[in-house]
Amino acid sequence: MNTEQDRRRGVVDAARHSTAMEGGRCSDQALADQDAYARGEITVDELIDRAGRASVATEPDA
Repeated sequence: MNTEQDRRRGVVDAARHSTAMEGGRCSDQALADQDAYARGEITVDELIDRAGRASVATEPDA
């Protein structure tokens, strides 16, 4: 029987695989945030918000 946590873990694993197949790499903080989502500690909206803030913080100055 699949639980919500199993479903979330599958989503995270698929996203990580896709990123790796495209030659990308997630930061340690992004991996930690993804794990928090998989454990049910944060919502998908919080995960997206954290990823967006991290992306803005790492963009070079224009």
